[in-house]
Amino acid sequence: MANHSKERTQAEAQLKKTQKAQRATEGLQAMSEYVAAGHAVRAKTARPRELRLVLSENFIRRRFAS
Repeated sequence: MANHSKERTQAEAQLKKTQKAQRATEGLQAMSEYVAAGHAVRAKTARPRELRLVLSENFIRRRFAS
């Protein structure tokens, strides 16, 4: 009976260790996806932002050039 309990304890410890490693891996993957999504959003909005700033600057120059 004691042998069975020892085996069970070892199996549970191994399971916890495996689960901990899996959670760490999933966490790294989630962070990587989060960072990639942030880069994609910034890249996607950079060009329209540049155009908006140029148009605004041109408008101000024309408006106050007189």
